Formats: sequence, C-alpha cells, structure tokens
Amino acid sequence: MEDAREYLSEIPAFAREKHSLSQAESFFRKLGCPFPGRVIHVAGTNGKGSVCAFLSSILRASGFHVGTFTSPHLTDIRERICLDGELIGEKAFQQSFEKVYQVWKKMEKEGMTHPTFFEYLFYMAAAWFYQVKPDVVILETGMGGRRDVTNICRPDITVITSISLDHMAYLGNTVEEIAGEKAGIIKKGVPLVFDGNDSRAAGVIREAAEAAKAPWWDVREENLSVAWEGIFPRGAYPFADGRAEAVLPFPAGYQVWNGALAVKAAEILKELQDKEASPRETSRGLRSQPRLWRRDFHRPATEAAWRRCCRDFIWTAPTTGTGSAPSARRPPESGESGEGRSICCSPPCPTRSTAPWPRSWRRI
Repeated sequence: MEDAREYLSEIPAFAREKHSLSQAESFFRKLGCPFPGRVIHVAGTNGKGSVCAFLSSILRASGFHVGTFTSPHLTDIRERICLDGELIGEKAFQQSFEKVYQVWKKMEKEGMTHPTFFEYLFYMAAAWFYQVKPDVVILETGMGGRRDVTNICRPDITVITSISLDHMAYLGNTVEEIAGEKAGIIKKGVPLVFDGNDSRAAGVIREAAEAAKAPWWDVREENLSVAWEGIFPRGAYPFADGRAEAVLPFPAGYQVWNGALAVKAAEILKELQDKEASPRETSRGLRSQPRLWRRDFHRPATEAAWRRCCRDFIWTAPTTGTGSAPSARRPPESGESGEGRSICCSPPCPTRSTAPWPRSWRRI
C-alpha cells in the first residue's frame, strides 16, 4: 500500500479539478462513514480558523468530544484532522488514507476521476471521525462554500465569518457575489450565525437564510461589550442567562467578533443538545487558546490589518512550511494561501512561556 504522506503530496500534480457535489456525495456514500454526532459547518473569508479554534475550545471546556477538520496546516498535515485538539495518530492517518484509497479504486472503475488533495483529506477525516465518534464535528470549508466538498454534510449549525474580496477568479468580483457563494452552506431550517459587519455581505446572507427558512443570528446585533487589558481585548458576550467573559489571548480587535460567532454557535448547540449552558465553561474555553497563531494571506488589506495588531512579535515561515502540498499549481480549493505566504506570531502573554522559534523562520 502507498505511503499516505508521499501519495497525498503528489495528488496536486495529477488531480486538479474539483468534483461536483453529486459526485462527492456518491463517493461519500461508498465510503459509508457519515459524520457522527452534531456537525457545525464554518465558511467565510476571514477568521474561519479562529472561529473553529474558539468553538472547539469552548465545547471541550463544556465536556464535549470535538473533532475538527480545518486547513491549511503549518508543519504537519495531520493538523487538519484533530480530536479534542490532538492530531490524528500516524497509524490512524495511514488507515484512513487506505480506506479512502480502496473506495477510490472502486470509483475509478465507474469512471470517476481522482479526488483532489482537499477532497481526499476530507474523506479521510470522515473515515476517522466515524471510527472515533466525537460528539461534535466542526468542518471548515476550503474555498467558497456552495461548491465546496464539505457542503455535502448535513449540519446542525452553520457559521459564516466576515466576508471580503478573495479568490475572485473562482468566487466572484464583488463582496455580494462572494457572500452568495459562502451563503451556499445555509440549509433549510438549520440555525445560522454570521458576522454582519459588512452590510453588503449581510444583506445577501440574510436573504439566503430567509429563503431557506433558517433561523439566523447576526453577532453585530448581540449585546456584547469590549474592554482592553493592555494590548489584549476583553470580550463579554451574552450567553444563556448570563455573560461569558474572557481576555482573548490575541491582540486584535477583530478577534472579538470571531469569539462572538463561536459563543453564539456554542449556545445554540447546547440548546439543541438540551445541555445546561454555563457561561463559566464558555469563558474558560475562550481563554484556552494556543500561544502560537498563524495566518496566511492572499489579500493585502487583511495582511496590513493583521500586521498593525502584532507588529512587535510577528515572524514569517518559509513557503515550504505553510502546509501547502508542494509543486503543481492549482486553484486554491484546499484553503491555502494563494501566495503561499505564512505569517506566525506568539503574543507576549504574561501567563504563558514563549516557545523557541524554528530556525527557518525569520523576524519581520
């Protein structure tokens, strides 16, 4: 059998075209690994990774076992598939790869072309989550939403983060067009939480939610408050009958909105589960974030905003360490930076030690 890492790294050289959702659904049925438990589907332009991290942390603090499928990765491809914050093990990674490979060989005989890099990893995540059975699975889209392979899921909650111009060659030339693609994850009757700070995007998203008869919450309308402790924002969010409050371990005001999305989604999930909602557990989850933050950029305005927040402690990793599969060019459907540029930082949080930096990273 092929080695998983080596085989996956070669996929972009020969499998570049995304499959339709109907084709992906056929593959998924052959795989026979529906997602266990609840599913939360996250799309958007900015902040998807942060929202997934906040949400996973909040739910784990509340006693849920949480599986996450995110992209891209920083140093290890297994970072994309986690359970309770821990990477999928090497043996399980290989076994999941082999299961997907076996299904692919059967589908090949029926005339189906090879899954893309991102599609293959998504199927691997499904195979492993079916085995370990987390209470909740958080799925981050790769690019867009409507035509993304993750959109074959049947979510219990959908989340759309802030929208701006990105991947315009594939998603559209205006914020409204791009918002329409992201809003493609909205499902009939499924609760939606979104960031409505951009009125152009918000209008498109609300219209899609109402057409789908999906109850929606715009976090811009939530009664939240923000104070600052030095360079770190303290967010206070309405949650159940109280307020969840925490100093967010990252010096960027926009993370308050990402926290708001995660808090609201967690509150809705607990209502669906008929589980007591604890502001204290939610506050603890908001605080429990890693000290290392990574950001990929294909939008100059986003990079500029990010740099302003953390100019004193940002570092850049080489393109070979950004998590992109090497070599062949392809549409960035895997959620990777179109430019292959990765920026990393470690906030000077007084409660946490600073990890040594890899020698290949440089201060900028």
